Amino acid sequence: LSNYLAQAEQELAVNTNLVQQIESTYERLGTNYFSDAKTPEEAKAKIRELMIKDRQVTAARKEANALLTQVYNLEPRKAENLSTLAASKGLAVQVSEPFTSGEPPESLKVDATFTREAFKLSSDEPFAGPIAGEDGFYLIAANKTLPSEVPSLDQIRERVTSDFKLISAITMARQEGMEFAARLTNALAAGRSFTSVCAEARLKPVLPAPIAPGTTNSPEVEAHVNLLLFKRAVFGTAIGAASPFVNSQDGGFIVYVQSKLPLDEAVVQAQLPRFTESIRNAMQNEAFQNWFRKEAETGLRDVPYFRQPAAMSGAARK
Repeated sequence: LSNYLAQAEQELAVNTNLVQQIESTYERLGTNYFSDAKTPEEAKAKIRELMIKDRQVTAARKEANALLTQVYNLEPRKAENLSTLAASKGLAVQVSEPFTSGEPPESLKVDATFTREAFKLSSDEPFAGPIAGEDGFYLIAANKTLPSEVPSLDQIRERVTSDFKLISAITMARQEGMEFAARLTNALAAGRSFTSVCAEARLKPVLPAPIAPGTTNSPEVEAHVNLLLFKRAVFGTAIGAASPFVNSQDGGFIVYVQSKLPLDEAVVQAQLPRFTESIRNAMQNEAFQNWFRKEAETGLRDVPYFRQPAAMSGAARK
């Protein structure tokens, strides 16, 4: 993402409506949205940071998609094509250290999505991506699969001990999470605020950017939990209420829905032409398919292969 910081800042610099957009966003979100901002100026600065981050993510994902398309267009399709294409563009391809299906590479800032996609790779599907990480997007290709082995206890004693501690910690975190969820539900019903209950429990809420049903990427969310799981919890929870405790890979989370934001008219107007065009294309395609189906039925009606056999009846002749 850092490669696109200058580009994102430049885009904002030439945006003549930037101040107005920040002001309208601030008014729409409200003064309590950025709980760690002490002044309106700090809140507006954070809005600007989110706008920059959003542009970085969009640019990085677009570039990654374009590169992946070029890789897929190389024939014959093989894993080495990623290195070949990267070299032609002055990019370096790195080989990760060995990792298992349950443990992402330690040198990469990625989650379980990375390992899940990596273990799907095969000779028929040697590529995957873009895969969101904390610091950008990854395109990956199959390198090699190491044979399974049963190591001695001395070789894995430290890892087994660490895994046991981690599993115990996750179990404890989930138990505490479920207990807090019950206390939170009762406290909200009694009229207390979400932030006060969190403060009492010495928990610091994390405030992600606004999310919509159609949101396809949210690095700050995906760094911790699966985005689909998170959206399911968000849109299954009423405004002003908290979700049940939801288990995640390394513990779990609770979602508190603060508000439902109104549509940004500027965004609506900007995206309306493209949306209208997509609807028009879909309707035209459906109309064509209906017309073609009827024409095909009419045109093929008299072709012997498609002609329905006539009903036959037998009669005895005396």
